[in-house]
Parts: sequence; structure tokens; C-alpha cells
Amino acid sequence: MALLLLLVIIVSSTFYAIVDWNASRIMKAITSLVAEDAVVIRDTKRETIPAEDLVTGDLVELTLGQRCPADLRIISISPDCKFDRSLLTGESDPVGATVAPTSENALETRNLALMSTFLVQVRRT
Repeated sequence: MALLLLLVIIVSSTFYAIVDWNASRIMKAITSLVAEDAVVIRDTKRETIPAEDLVTGDLVELTLGQRCPADLRIISISPDCKFDRSLLTGESDPVGATVAPTSENALETRNLALMSTFLVQVRRT
């Protein structure tokens, strides 16, 4: 009986160690999806800063193919601008962006650029 109990403890410990290892591996993969730098306008100066230094009130400039460094409210955008939100929402088609809110739900509204989404279409001027 004691041998069976010992076997159950060893199997359970091994199982939880594997689950913990997988969870830590997934978390490392998720952190690699976060933008590292952001181009901001602070006090009328354009500068590149680490994304973790963004604060409320920063104006963030995004370019084609760039990952959003944070959840951003869109205040100015070209009419054909689109974001790839497939990582967050599973949508296969890029989502158009607008300045005006289109929904109360943050995942559905089009006036937010969500963290880790990509700017995939914008008109070049």
C-alpha cells in the first residue's frame, strides 16, 4: 500500500512539474510579442523610448508593420488604416480603424489600437 502511495506522489509531482514548465515556456513566448520601443511626441519633441516608459498623454506614432506598444486611443489616422488583431481576437481579416468609437466593447471598437496588434495597412503620403 505504501509503495502505491509513493508511486502516486511521484506521478503527480512529475505531472505538475511538466505543467509548470509548459506554463513558463508559454509566458516567455507571450512576453516576446510585446513591442520593445515606441516613437512618441512629448513636449513637442519626437523621441524613441522603451515601451514600458509610456505614460498617459504620450502621443504615439505608428508606422506600417509596427506592433502597438500599448492600448492606444486613435486620435488621427488615414482613412484606409487597418490593424491585424488576429492574435487577440482570432479575426482573420485586418480591422479598419477610425477616430470615432464604434462599440462600447474595447475588443470590438475601431478607435483603439490594442497592444501587440500590427498596423498592416496605411496610405503612404
